[in-house]
Amino acid sequence: MRPGDLALAKELGRKLRKFSKKVSLPGILDDENLVCLIEQIVDSIRRIKYIKLISGFEISTINIDTNSNLFDPIKGAIYHFNSGNFDEACWLIFLAIHFGKNKRTGWTLARLVYAGGKKRPYWTWKKITKNTNEFLIWLNSNAPALKENGSFGNHRKYESCNAYKGRGTGSAIISYIEWVGPDLNHNAKFEKFYLVAPNDPRGVFDQLFNSLSQVITFGRTAKFDYLTMLGKLGFIKCVPGRAYLQDATGPLRGARLLFGGSTDAPIGADELEMLISDLEKDLDLFYGMQVIEDSLCNWQKKPDLFEHFSG
Repeated sequence: MRPGDLALAKELGRKLRKFSKKVSLPGILDDENLVCLIEQIVDSIRRIKYIKLISGFEISTINIDTNSNLFDPIKGAIYHFNSGNFDEACWLIFLAIHFGKNKRTGWTLARLVYAGGKKRPYWTWKKITKNTNEFLIWLNSNAPALKENGSFGNHRKYESCNAYKGRGTGSAIISYIEWVGPDLNHNAKFEKFYLVAPNDPRGVFDQLFNSLSQVITFGRTAKFDYLTMLGKLGFIKCVPGRAYLQDATGPLRGARLLFGGSTDAPIGADELEMLISDLEKDLDLFYGMQVIEDSLCNWQKKPDLFEHFSG
């Protein structure tokens, strides 16, 4: 653990022990498990704070250059957001979540699709929404080369670049365009949800989360990651109010381990959601629900031995 994180770790340990006096936490009765969970929480906090931190940076044009290995769709989204192009910013976040960042090839797959074989971004939001059939033809022709040069991220490893297959990239992108709506305007889309849950960022998140089921390939994890990324970057006003354990795997196993002492403890998702909600209030962290969701997922893999999450 980095020296600068020791005070945070000590504070987290104090809060977890205090919480355990009112709610049993059998998963961290062993000191090794407690230390490992704290380290995972600190690691999650660092990743989330990093996104918030870079949102205030002046982004270099190299990060939107599809000829450069420094292309980064997250930083590119910040660049476009700061330039007043909200649609392009949200589009890049979608591409980042759909393709994911691969341990070996990084953002290559997202970069190659976005580039469209050109020297600068070709399949921009404006271009792809006006030429969807052209895009599908291009994707169909280039799918083998895309697969050869880039790979989906770990959470997206079962997806494909197929243009016409039911769960392929073509279908995913078309369904995302349809989700945004006939105006093709992300701001107008989000404004509707602000009206449904006025001054309620958690309510907005929940409404958006449910609506995103319309987007093909966007299951529980992708919906959660897409919205938390938009929220942390300050693009939209939303915060997760629960961990959405109903369709989760790793986070659900982690929650059962923490509150039940075993990854297969017979505790239902709804009960765990309430317990996690209480824990989130006591920990009082920025984007605390995502911190808990993320750290529990990584912790349950090896609860007594910390391993840094690398994607």
